[in-house]
Amino acid sequence: MDCETSARGVDGFCDENGPNPFEGTEKTMEVEFIPTTDGPSADGDNGLRGISREDWQDIVSCCQATILSELSDTHVDSYLLSESSLFVYRHKIVVKTCGTTTLLACVPLLFTLAEGVGLKPDWIGYTRKNLLFPNLQVYPHQSFQQECDYLKQVCDLDGDAYILGPLSGEHLNMYVWDKYDETHSTNESTDRTLSLMMYGLDRDVAKLFLGRGSPAPLSSSKNDSISNANVGAKQAKPDERSKDMKVASNFFRTHLLPGAELDEHYFEPCGYSMNGVKDGFYETIHITPEAGYSYASFETNFQMKSYNQLVRMIVSFFKPERFMMVLCSDGGGLSEITEDATKECRLLPTETISRSETNHSWVRRTKSVQIFARDYQCICSSYVRVEKGSTTQCHEHATTQFLFV
Repeated sequence: MDCETSARGVDGFCDENGPNPFEGTEKTMEVEFIPTTDGPSADGDNGLRGISREDWQDIVSCCQATILSELSDTHVDSYLLSESSLFVYRHKIVVKTCGTTTLLACVPLLFTLAEGVGLKPDWIGYTRKNLLFPNLQVYPHQSFQQECDYLKQVCDLDGDAYILGPLSGEHLNMYVWDKYDETHSTNESTDRTLSLMMYGLDRDVAKLFLGRGSPAPLSSSKNDSISNANVGAKQAKPDERSKDMKVASNFFRTHLLPGAELDEHYFEPCGYSMNGVKDGFYETIHITPEAGYSYASFETNFQMKSYNQLVRMIVSFFKPERFMMVLCSDGGGLSEITEDATKECRLLPTETISRSETNHSWVRRTKSVQIFARDYQCICSSYVRVEKGSTTQCHEHATTQFLFV
């Protein structure tokens, strides 16, 4: 998400036809570990949290990223990265990187350092939505096949590959390696993670995340006419941007995970990242505001009984043209959810928190469900925005024609 170190243009702002568009879509990897023996890990049972920041920087460097700041509570260490986020628990990590980062390249060093604190991998899930600019990626992320081959051949993780959703439209690539052991059951686990990946942000919202010297945001809709006057528009003065920062920060603090401690970073000349932690749970937001490929993501592992209101609030704030919602959960987690947002065919905005009148709703185009061992499930749904009052119907098998990989 870092405009300073990413492959964006020299002026930090490119339209969709520019030479260096930025890929906001993240690569995400979650790894769960177990002790190598029946006793506590060698570092006194701090597990992965016993690994030094310097070693974590070495791991992140393998991904072509760097640590900007950190935030901790009694259960988790949160690292805000130049390209997204890293969350470290005693026996689990979650790492997300965007742009042209090489996330999977960190796996060998991660395993080596984990072994040093008495841990070995037990489960790995790697996910990546289809990209806007796959041709800009570098090894080992130039295709999903290449990513799978790297995990199998280089990392010795002989897992299974899945694609959730249509190949001709919005879909999620997923690779899972599970060293399943019936004696190591997680049936009682209530872990779950909700992710939103949003494209084509409302232009007024995108403007909140442009820095000094960046042109004004343009609609990312290919159906809108883009004037040269907008391209040359000046960005708000620093004091005006401070007001914009407060608008976004206040919304995130109030409506997402109230009471969470936040670690925020506004990039120059544009972009925004945030990690939040509360009682061992995390939330994270990453925003790419440029016209033509504006993008925002939200993810949390906070255990709610209903995510409906949260999803509505986030979508109402960003007003994307389209988005993907992914819910991954253990069996125990699904049993605790009383209202499942992925079941809704039409998603209406939350009126009370809209920054301006919202004349849209979002219609589900596809929904895919994959069930794994240990009752672990991944539910993936894609939505597109329709005008208020539209007679558009929900067709489960209709797809938007984006030829991404």
